[in-house]
Amino acid sequence: MLCEALADFDTVEARDGEEGLEEIDNEPPDFLITDIRMPGLNGYALLEQVRERYPDMPVFGMSGYASSEDVHAHDFDGFMEKPMNLKDLCPLVESTVGID
Repeated sequence: MLCEALADFDTVEARDGEEGLEEIDNEPPDFLITDIRMPGLNGYALLEQVRERYPDMPVFGMSGYASSEDVHAHDFDGFMEKPMNLKDLCPLVESTVGID
């Protein structure tokens, strides 16, 4: 669904945090959107790994379960609560990666 909403961008989809980290290491993206609640390597752990390897990469978290305290305790560049309004997603990505 996110890939369809971001059809104007080159996107890569991963099933979980481990696969996502492999994809990031193969070709680091300009921007990362991760679900927080995932099996195995969850979004918080993925964020920590990405910050260690790619400290300047913008990372947005999304969840329908995480509390605002949990989200603010981590170093996300932004957060989207699920269900999210997909029409607001493109402008958010564009402003984050510096597209006017």
